[in-house]
Amino acid sequence: MPAFLQKWQHLLRSMDGRGDAGVVSTNTIDYCQELVALARSWKLIGDIIQARSTLGKCCEVTRRHLKTPFAKSMPFENGEHQKLRHVAIAAKELLLECVAFQISLARNKELFRRHDAPSNVQAALTKDFWMLFRQAPISVEIAFLLSHSLMKQRQFTLVIRFLEQAHLADENAELTLIHVRALEYVGFYRQAIDMAEQFIDQRYNDNVTSIEAVEVHCNRMTKLLACREKADEFLRLEQYEKAVNHYQECLALVDSTDRKQFAALLYGHANALLGLEQISTAIDDLRKSVQLDPTNKIASIRLQTACLQLETERIKKKLSRKRGPKFPITSSTS
Repeated sequence: MPAFLQKWQHLLRSMDGRGDAGVVSTNTIDYCQELVALARSWKLIGDIIQARSTLGKCCEVTRRHLKTPFAKSMPFENGEHQKLRHVAIAAKELLLECVAFQISLARNKELFRRHDAPSNVQAALTKDFWMLFRQAPISVEIAFLLSHSLMKQRQFTLVIRFLEQAHLADENAELTLIHVRALEYVGFYRQAIDMAEQFIDQRYNDNVTSIEAVEVHCNRMTKLLACREKADEFLRLEQYEKAVNHYQECLALVDSTDRKQFAALLYGHANALLGLEQISTAIDDLRKSVQLDPTNKIASIRLQTACLQLETERIKKKLSRKRGPKFPITSSTS
């Protein structure tokens, strides 16, 4: 629980709103107003259960002092009663908002758990999570659901912008991991590693098991990046066997959902295989690479070239079989 909410609760306990039934005092009105304000704050962080509980206390106090707290102003009602009635109506409106929020969140969470949701359903979910986040902009849970929904739609740039502006990733391991993955998927590997390492250093003394997930992911990324640099260097030096081995190690480390990096590694692996004249296997890798990243025009050209090279080799073999063995022509002497 945030520290400012804890202080607020302590303040309300000291006010507690008790008084003679039917007698409305300034302290009672202030107490109910503070309860409504506190409930709004609970809603901001997405804790609807606490918000409803707080509003319940407010309604209990207003019922004790007013016969019909949610009705319009009664005739001959004094100013103190009218003020308390306005607070009661505000509490009721906020309570209805909380109920609607809770129903919408429960429904969308149920849909979110279905991994096979079609794209139009996923887009609608993302829209609903945006609306919920506007109502609860400090809610870690809704920020996580929204980020995860955007990740499913592969809107990685939007995830990065959202988490940078929300300033929630610094406080939560799961959000940090999503932020790191999004950076990784758009190719900002060094930045992703730096963010993960910074989070681990800041939270090193925290007893949070989810930090381990960030640490494991960071170590894997660091190892992958170092391995890829070696593979690229061996390819540049035309040491194709070493390059193939290192690219294979990279492919075992890379996240299969990171299409861009997976495609780049397959492309590098294919080039190393072409250097070893393993054309058929190289073509398979190039095809997969182009499927994963159609924007890589160089890979497309390389695939076409490799296919032509393979076809040329087949034609040569076919022609050599048709010609048969060649025998030297010798002249006979009488």
